[in-house]
Amino acid sequence: LCGIVTKCSLVTNCRHFYCTDCMHGIESDGFSTCPLDDTRLDSDDFCKVEGNDALNRSRVRCPNADHGCEYTGYLQEVGEHFRGCRFQPVPCSNCGSTYGYSKFVYHRLRRCKSSLNEAKTTSGTDEQSE
Repeated sequence: LCGIVTKCSLVTNCRHFYCTDCMHGIESDGFSTCPLDDTRLDSDDFCKVEGNDALNRSRVRCPNADHGCEYTGYLQEVGEHFRGCRFQPVPCSNCGSTYGYSKFVYHRLRRCKSSLNEAKTTSGTDEQSE
């Protein structure tokens, strides 16, 4: 559900992988079917998986998907992509917002209210001192 793959996951009887947090949410919300395909879930059939080959061959999205990255690939390859991903989150030191690396420069130059206010203040000071 969340798209995050952990070293320890649970596999349902319908062969979907869930992190323990998602599975806990499914159970605590009273769902008795898989949210992905409506297969009836039976907690007795859940299997704990820790770093097996099937998990490594699972297709996953980049952890930076929320910042605009559209990469999907095999779990065993996502680490290499992630190290060079241009959507790595970067916090703005002016306003505290976080943006993907590819959008950060645009934010600082055009959108960041703190940067824009600082630029207006600085230009106003320069005009007064002339």
